[in-house]
Amino acid sequence: MKKIISLVLALSLVITACLAITPKAAELVGDKSNWKVSTTSEVSWGIIEKAFDGDTKTYWHSNYKAQGSTILSHDEAPFEITIILPSATAVSGFIYTPRLDSNTGRMQEFEIYISADDTTAPALIMK
Repeated sequence: MKKIISLVLALSLVITACLAITPKAAELVGDKSNWKVSTTSEVSWGIIEKAFDGDTKTYWHSNYKAQGSTILSHDEAPFEITIILPSATAVSGFIYTPRLDSNTGRMQEFEIYISADDTTAPALIMK
């Protein structure tokens, strides 16, 4: 049975959204090689897998286009991150590490939904 976790992010800055797991948190999570992660928005250099690699210098970033410091376009929040685990797994917490090299992309709100499989409607477990 697969466990599906979805994070819906309503962000304070709709232009940027970033998520990373610290090395300490990555140790707690353990082996992530069989996880399937996806998102509704990402930029080519900030793919969703970077949010879970344990390196605080890398992060997931929502899609946008800029010229210099001018934002030309961006995907609208909220963004959704889906994590499909290879088997039923006890989830005991959530650790959010904001981007460390900039104040942009801080989450204002988040919701965590969990489902026992990919056909059962997910239930809200944390807001």
